[in-house]
Amino acid sequence: MVVLATDAGQDAPLAENWTYDLRNDSWQQRALDKRPEFLNGTAAALDTESHRLIAFTGETWAYDPAANSWQQMHPKNSPMFGAFSAFVYDEKDDRLILLGGEDRGSLSDVWAYDFNHDLWTESDAGSGPSARLYTAVAYDARFGRLILFAGMSPSDHALNDTWSYDPATNRWVQLKPQTSPPARGRHAMAFDSESGHIVMFSGGVDPLNYRRDSWIFDLGTNNWSKQ
Repeated sequence: MVVLATDAGQDAPLAENWTYDLRNDSWQQRALDKRPEFLNGTAAALDTESHRLIAFTGETWAYDPAANSWQQMHPKNSPMFGAFSAFVYDEKDDRLILLGGEDRGSLSDVWAYDFNHDLWTESDAGSGPSARLYTAVAYDARFGRLILFAGMSPSDHALNDTWSYDPATNRWVQLKPQTSPPARGRHAMAFDSESGHIVMFSGGVDPLNYRRDSWIFDLGTNNWSKQ
């Protein structure tokens, strides 16, 4: 089951909670008595070890799909909220990594959240990707790396650089594949465990010019290929 907390994509987020069952290809809206007040651009990611959807709104919340309930967490320290940041689960180390977002500065500012200990930890990864929002990141389970592609600069310029982040060494490396997708933001990326590749879809230079293309990235060969 995949859990989705929705956002209106306009001026105000939708106060709705939905679950999707892949086996039955069906969506179900879930009624809730208590839930976080989502801000536009809220980041959320699924912690598969704890079976919780973790959302960061400036506050940290955890959603339990089995109990259909949200729980507000109370970590001692928290990152500054940045709209449209990237939030991805590191399954090797069982933690969630928060990157980028509006007004959050460069991506050398890396935060990791441990649900089991309700703990945010900040790391300075040194030189890394420039400040951006509307980026996309996926965790490559084959190599234990986070792969980031593109996004929009603070001046609203579309980027098309590819980066790898190693949580174990806290180090960014810019990858320079021979071929790269066109510059874009607002795209989506996910790791395909069967092929061992990362799949990217859509995005564009602005909301009125979305692409309908799909690309595959193979970290082993450092290669992007259009599908």
